Amino acid sequence: MKYFISAVIGLLAVWGFYLGNKNSAQLASDRPSPPLTTLAASSNANNGQQKNTSTAPDLKPIGPSNKGEKTGNEFLAQYKLAAQAGLGSRDTLDKIYALGIDKTTSNFKFISDRLKSNVSKEERVALVRILGEFYTHDDADGLNSRVLSDLRQIAQSNDAEVARAATFSFSRLGYFSDSESILLAAKTAKYIDDQEYYGELAHILPVAPATSQKAIADKIRLGENAYSSEILSSILQDKGALKAISPDALGVIKSVVMEHEPNFPQAPGQFGLLDAVRYSDWLKSIAILNGGTDGRDFNNVLIQHLNDSTIDPRKIISFLVSTDGSQFISAMGGAEAFKKMQERIDTYAKQNQANSTIQEVVSGIREKGKKASH
Repeated sequence: MKYFISAVIGLLAVWGFYLGNKNSAQLASDRPSPPLTTLAASSNANNGQQKNTSTAPDLKPIGPSNKGEKTGNEFLAQYKLAAQAGLGSRDTLDKIYALGIDKTTSNFKFISDRLKSNVSKEERVALVRILGEFYTHDDADGLNSRVLSDLRQIAQSNDAEVARAATFSFSRLGYFSDSESILLAAKTAKYIDDQEYYGELAHILPVAPATSQKAIADKIRLGENAYSSEILSSILQDKGALKAISPDALGVIKSVVMEHEPNFPQAPGQFGLLDAVRYSDWLKSIAILNGGTDGRDFNNVLIQHLNDSTIDPRKIISFLVSTDGSQFISAMGGAEAFKKMQERIDTYAKQNQANSTIQEVVSGIREKGKKASH
């Protein structure tokens, strides 16, 4: 699945290639990127509930990086000793969450019991995140129902930060009969804002029952929320998730995405990396919705948008510099349609000669086009 954060990392790599491994971070705009999210690839029935069988892109370290560093289980043992002494550490809990611990019944009981004890708000939030990690796809230890029960209860807490953490942990596990009501309750209580509410609806849509998907999509459309559109754009790029979405829901999603084309808010001579990722993802999702996942129809949709006479040339650059754009250039580099795109971005580069980054990136695209035309 092409998640937003993966797209950022991928585009950073491409920028690094074009710029000779210069510091690409300078290209990023000041707009915050969306939080890491679970964009499900498929759904399976699980005791009458839809279970998310994919996970969010996870930036956790995969075990200790060097010999001698502690494991998550060792940090848990350290935390247990501190807890016995009436002490606790949010920092230790964050390390436990990052490194992971054995998902045993005894470990679950300790975390669950600790949540019910008199611990600080900071610890409670961290414990909630760890609690959600005990939910597994195979439910080998039979803990899933207990995890869900605890999270449901904590999501009703009067403590906004703790309830918020539980709401997100619950939402990211998949679709359940009360998923929508729990999200709505959190929104009503102002534990999550409108953007987060509609974003979470977008996350759960592909794993919801087909009979519920259109209603969820309708709610998202009524919310008129650009963030949920970004999430849907990423979801559409996963063939498994795309296949799981009902035709009726897909029609509504198409309207949502079409209504939220990303733009570049900066001055014409500036280029925001996150804005570039958003547009590239959006354009590919439009091509998928209108022309399939690949092939001639897919490329024709791209050409139609990228050769629009009114398009911001930064949007052309955004797509052509992406991984999908490189594939497009390889297939279309010798075509007249690509030559028109190159002319547009060449003109843009000439108008912004003081920006060396734009000069080098446009030059790199030009070189790839020349290679593809031979």
